[in-house]
Amino acid sequence: METKEYAEEPGQTLRDTSAAPADMRAAGESEESKRNRIDTCRKLAPAALVFALLCTLLLYKNGASVAVPLFVLAAGAFILRMMALAGKSRPKRGTWFCLAIMLLLAVSDCLTDNAFIIACNNAAIFLVLLTVLLHNYCDDTRWAFGTYFAAMLRCVGGSLGCVNDAARDLLCWGKASSKGNKQLLSALAGAALSAPLLAAVIALLCSADGGYAAQLGRLAEHIRVGAAVRIFLFFAAAFLGAYCSTRFLWQHRISCTAKERRQFPSAAACTSLFLFCIVYVSFTCSQFTTPPGAAVRPAAYAREGFFQLLAVSIINVLIVQTMLAHTKNNAALKVLLSVFCTCTYLMIASAAMRMIRYISYYGALTFLRVVVLWALAVLALLLSGQVIQIFRSRFPLFRYGFTVVCVCYAALSLARPDYWIASYNLAHIERNSGSLLHPELGELRQLAADTSCDAAPAFRRAGYLSVQGYNTKFDYTQILREKLEGKALSPRTWNFSRAQARKLTESAD
Repeated sequence: METKEYAEEPGQTLRDTSAAPADMRAAGESEESKRNRIDTCRKLAPAALVFALLCTLLLYKNGASVAVPLFVLAAGAFILRMMALAGKSRPKRGTWFCLAIMLLLAVSDCLTDNAFIIACNNAAIFLVLLTVLLHNYCDDTRWAFGTYFAAMLRCVGGSLGCVNDAARDLLCWGKASSKGNKQLLSALAGAALSAPLLAAVIALLCSADGGYAAQLGRLAEHIRVGAAVRIFLFFAAAFLGAYCSTRFLWQHRISCTAKERRQFPSAAACTSLFLFCIVYVSFTCSQFTTPPGAAVRPAAYAREGFFQLLAVSIINVLIVQTMLAHTKNNAALKVLLSVFCTCTYLMIASAAMRMIRYISYYGALTFLRVVVLWALAVLALLLSGQVIQIFRSRFPLFRYGFTVVCVCYAALSLARPDYWIASYNLAHIERNSGSLLHPELGELRQLAADTSCDAAPAFRRAGYLSVQGYNTKFDYTQILREKLEGKALSPRTWNFSRAQARKLTESAD
């Protein structure tokens, strides 16, 4: 059996003892290695067990309720406790900001009913959680976006690879435990081993006696075996995730230094940027000097050019990032990058104006259009950070970009965009129809279908929650009831948006 010794402090070289003599490997792990496993298990297992219990209680089939902020608080406490056990008494600068962003996104989960926002919130919480762990266990001072992304992948893969270590830790701890613990482990092992044979015996007895089978059937109606299995699997995944990720990070197996990769020749970079700048400057001039053709409708012109400008803006931001990461700065490169970024700013502004013109022409907001405008604003802010780094090479671009994306996304998430989308579109429908007595029913139905329960207050303010005196062909109250079907509101699953919508439907009766 191969064994490895891992460095105790970040930056130390890992010592691989897999090449030990055959007689040592045949004897299995050394006593010191077993003691280390037992000590690790005693430190990690109780905290991971409590965390897994809380995670299962709060999050099982419950990813959009008041329980999510409680889970984030539990996760933060677990992280800080594990850092203290690893000898890191004080979290690094920026940790509290990350935990605050996680808490804001968790609060957004229990305030909105938008499924896309909820999914993005939960994914963002996971990514920020990984960032907190890497930030505190590694020296990420000069890490770039690619370095952080690779480190995240390695952290996830390394945690999965530690499942075997977790099993061996628990086995060593079980062998060294007291007599009572050994008996408990033996009892659990006996139950697991006898389960298949017991199931076969029960099946034979049921086939032998129909009355006994009927009794077991009535008993099974009150015992949801499938749900119990799913809850156990969720708990096991939470426990292994907490235990294995912490154990992997304690081993310091992620490189703590970012490699310098400035290999792109400055002359080639300047030539490429010069050609791009010529094209972009000519395009920018044509935007102000050449009006669209008379045969092109304004809305079609805005829609047609928007997607291309958005794509070019994203490509430009990636080009600037590549140049900054892989090319040595000089005066010519700084000038060309400045012109390049200025043209990119103008393209972002042009794309935003085209989208705003398109929205105003049709008078209809959608969630996708709001997200696109938000993305353009974020692109402009990220580009501003790149401009600063052109003239200040030590500017922490990753931390700036991380902060910008976190703050901007938290603002979008907490804004409940479905409410503002419904308010804008209902005002447009009212202006076009002249009154609420003869609205565009197709537009109303489409708006009600596209928005979540967050839009209910906007429909109530517009007078569509009650059909008395208005067009009886459109009943938003019934649509709202359909959206609330299957969404319970117990103390564990309480959600502000759903509770507000349910209250409005009850008041409309």
